[in-house]
Amino acid sequence: MLSAASLRLGTRARGYRYPILRSRHKSAISVIYSIAEFRELITKECERADRYRSRFSLAIFEVGTVDESSVLIRRLVRTIHHRFRNTDDVGWYRAGQIGIILPFTPAEGAWKLAEYVSSVIASITAPPAFSIFSYPSANWPEQRLSRRISSLVGISFLLRRLYFLPVPKADELHAMIARERGRSDRNGNIFSLIIFKMENLPPGISTQRQMLLDLNNRLRDTDEIGWFDDRHLSAILPYAARADAQRIAEVICRHVGVQPGPDFYLVYTYPDNWFPERKPAELEIPEPVAAKQALPEEEEKAIPDLMEAEAQPPSDPTDSAQQNSGTFLFRPVPLWKRALDIFGSLFAIFLLSPFFLLALLIIKFSSPGPVFFRQQRIGYMGRPFRLFKFRTMEVNVETKTHSQYMRKLIVEGSDGLPMTKIEHHPGIIQGGRLLRSSCIDELPQLFNVLFGQMSLVGPRPCLPYEAGEYLRWHARRFDSVPGMTGLWQVKGKNRTTFKEMIRLDIQYALRRSFWLDLKILFLTPIAILRQIME
Repeated sequence: MLSAASLRLGTRARGYRYPILRSRHKSAISVIYSIAEFRELITKECERADRYRSRFSLAIFEVGTVDESSVLIRRLVRTIHHRFRNTDDVGWYRAGQIGIILPFTPAEGAWKLAEYVSSVIASITAPPAFSIFSYPSANWPEQRLSRRISSLVGISFLLRRLYFLPVPKADELHAMIARERGRSDRNGNIFSLIIFKMENLPPGISTQRQMLLDLNNRLRDTDEIGWFDDRHLSAILPYAARADAQRIAEVICRHVGVQPGPDFYLVYTYPDNWFPERKPAELEIPEPVAAKQALPEEEEKAIPDLMEAEAQPPSDPTDSAQQNSGTFLFRPVPLWKRALDIFGSLFAIFLLSPFFLLALLIIKFSSPGPVFFRQQRIGYMGRPFRLFKFRTMEVNVETKTHSQYMRKLIVEGSDGLPMTKIEHHPGIIQGGRLLRSSCIDELPQLFNVLFGQMSLVGPRPCLPYEAGEYLRWHARRFDSVPGMTGLWQVKGKNRTTFKEMIRLDIQYALRRSFWLDLKILFLTPIAILRQIME
């Protein structure tokens, strides 16, 4: 059987590698691309823009030094990464110039980012000058002409065919897929993934080498090849429909002398046909939030089929198959985070038991009915679960008012409406406002944390009808286990808009670390006191 380790033949020369993770506990400098790597990324982004009629912007900062250990560069890169999307890239444009590639971003958006970065750096040193270029436009740098000429005569294509680099390994491929998913969520396009079952192909190194050569000949410059795992070779096809990917897979199979079929390859298309519920045993991949239809434009919604799914217990992080699949779309829950949740929730239940008693007395003397309130919420990977709270409203109160209010915040949130609660709802019981403002009503969720349905730190779980209003990129908040507190709570909460909340949730998913969780837990009591005083 052929494996990733035994096959050395590579794909088209790319000249760069994808960073697997951008997290704060790693050095920010470790994800700055070299000049050659960054120029290759710019060239590839131009090819994508030409082929798919998209756009992107390039911000260039004049840092005046190449010393990556300098305070200016470290602060610059760290500030950029705090506002990073997983589709963006940062690297050396020239000596003394750091650039940022911003796909699907107009010049106005790039200007806002550059001005924000400059304002942050101004607090410690003189901010660097910057320039903004948008592609395609008349102000694009002059190398565009030379790139066009080389493309017309086929020089670029021929040079890429003259030598090979190793096929990207599984972790790099998963980073590429996550990146393509980010592009798809943002721009509303589709992409397909072909997975070839290398172990089922005819034996012999020549057969597998022929497959790689055929893939190099058949795929476009914007496509990618890599190992899904040790036994499966994959190809990522941006903007390719399922039927197109199917035809490519069939041609490849015929060229290597096998009958096309599911025994030799699988085809998935995001978001329409993305890993169905019944998956092959060798490809155990967690079910993502499935969109009902592709997005023609970013404003259109992709409503998840969340109500039909059933809650499932979290996967065992020690299971290697699940761990590999978790890096595919959903990062697995680290052991340190689960340990922190278990010990932290047990300690908090013991320490805060007087507040449990206080809430019980307030509810019992204020309103007839149960003390606890159970509600369906949407959690990790878009799976529903039962959330526990202390009841702060009358029994069987209508929910139409809240659903209409949340729809207004989500749909019209871009107009600057803050994420405030309905404080004057007629159904709130006596003492309910105190329980809400002090967050005592949330304490029963410590049991959700203990059971593994939630975490101490993470995005707040939303209601099903809220998820039904989400755009496709909003669903990225389901990449993390929902939490009792998070970046949103300690960075403004009721003063932020819905879009800002989503961005903070995605930012947490990208930056998640043990020290960040501890920082958020430390800042949470301060945020609660500030909320009570307001």
